[in-house]
Amino acid sequence: MKKEILDEMIKVASALDALGLYKEASNVDRVAQQNNFVKLIQTYKQFVEKKDVQGASDYYISVLPNLVGAQKQSFIDQAMRIRLDNGFGEYADKNKYRTIPQDQLNNLINNYGLNNPKLTKNQFDALWEQMVTATGNRIWSSDRTPLRDNLGFKRQIQLTYNLMTAKFRN
Repeated sequence: MKKEILDEMIKVASALDALGLYKEASNVDRVAQQNNFVKLIQTYKQFVEKKDVQGASDYYISVLPNLVGAQKQSFIDQAMRIRLDNGFGEYADKNKYRTIPQDQLNNLINNYGLNNPKLTKNQFDALWEQMVTATGNRIWSSDRTPLRDNLGFKRQIQLTYNLMTAKFRN
């Protein structure tokens, strides 16, 4: 979303606030903030994809203090997932930190119904455990190591879980 539109959304939220329409103002503000957050993640990803270690580090350090609560933790998790997926930084050792392709993980999530917005936390956790157990038992690497023993897979699964269960913490 363009900066001009975000600026106007902030003005609308302020006007709604002044009229005592706090719920509506909060909704407009949430949309504006979410869009800014997505842009922060996209910018970080661009540094990683360019293999710009210094740029990615500087950007991460400059963004983190400006985020609070769930957004801060989400940015940390998303940034780590981007590094893991791209074999970047501390995850540069591809043999040690091998992950499954993102589209394959997305298919698993869809197949197990984990995107269903009507799931309770307990239902989600039960399905999640089924998916991780079944997937973790698969042989993934040429040395016949099961996925469950791969550090990259473990980290990928934990980060995905953190991101997908954020809705239960709000």
